[in-house]
Amino acid sequence: MDEEKGLVLPTRVETGASAAHTIKGAIKAGKAISGAAKGAAAGGPYGAVAGAVWAGRKHIGKIIAVIIILLLLPVLFVLMLPGLIFRRSG
Repeated sequence: MDEEKGLVLPTRVETGASAAHTIKGAIKAGKAISGAAKGAAAGGPYGAVAGAVWAGRKHIGKIIAVIIILLLLPVLFVLMLPGLIFRRSG
């Protein structure tokens, strides 16, 4: 009986933490949708896009950084090409 009680508390804590994380995610999603809805009310579809961008402005920098890195990969390969072709074994 004591072993069962010892296992119940961590399970309840994990369940509560999981529920709190789910609620936090739902709140963030609700804020983003709210921003898009406010923009749609103010300026139609373009306002909805602007509202969604404004609501997700914290993630925009990360997305732009990933896009820039992906676009610079071919440049990196081109810059490395002469070293791969003309490498001398000494």
